[in-house]
Amino acid sequence: MRAIFARAPSCAPSTSTSGASRGRTRARSAGDGECAHTDADDRAVEKFWRNWTGAAHCRHIVTKSARESLYRDPARLESSVRALLRVFPVDGDGNCGSHGLDVPACAAREPRLLALREDEFVRRVLMVKRSVSGISGRQITLAPGLLLCDARALEEAMRSLEETLGAAEARDAVAKQPDRLLELVGFYEGESDAEDDARDIGRAMRHYARAVPPVGDARAVERRVAERESGAKKFRVGDAGAI
Repeated sequence: MRAIFARAPSCAPSTSTSGASRGRTRARSAGDGECAHTDADDRAVEKFWRNWTGAAHCRHIVTKSARESLYRDPARLESSVRALLRVFPVDGDGNCGSHGLDVPACAAREPRLLALREDEFVRRVLMVKRSVSGISGRQITLAPGLLLCDARALEEAMRSLEETLGAAEARDAVAKQPDRLLELVGFYEGESDAEDDARDIGRAMRHYARAVPPVGDARAVERRVAERESGAKKFRVGDAGAI
């Protein structure tokens, strides 16, 4: 099974006029906190930037991408995050809503999801829920690579797990550690015909996924991300989009 990779959409810059997005956009830093904003979406976006600038695999995909790439364009990245937040809104404090899908965490853990338009993102969420019985937004947050997988491959992986563990035990295993499905579909396996840069990006993401395994809840994942990258060198996102 090969993970599905989507072309980056031509996203328009965010039109939000709240918080720091009003007027001339200032440079962002991983040191900025959500407390700098009162708007819930702004706080969620700030959380995304903190995760993005603190994650080694995100820096890797930036440095390996072409200059005109989505990943080197902060306005397009933020526009993509805000578009997904309109579909999967946060609560009043900027945290994950009752749907369980944490957009900032998903986007930082699997940046390739930002290349999807919101309707395609939603379609893939529904596909995963249809393919894997009992899966929720929480499991997708813990293993967002599921959204890049083929439906038939996920169904076969779940059947294989049920045959090995039993139906109830398999559902419990996936609820606690959804990346088991990613392993079964071969998500972490390299493709022999991949170009060098694409292979390097894939290798970095596989390393990251294994270094930060799914834990009990989405907020715990976020804490693990922050702890792991707390000593990493940060890069800044400038006004003109240069990194």
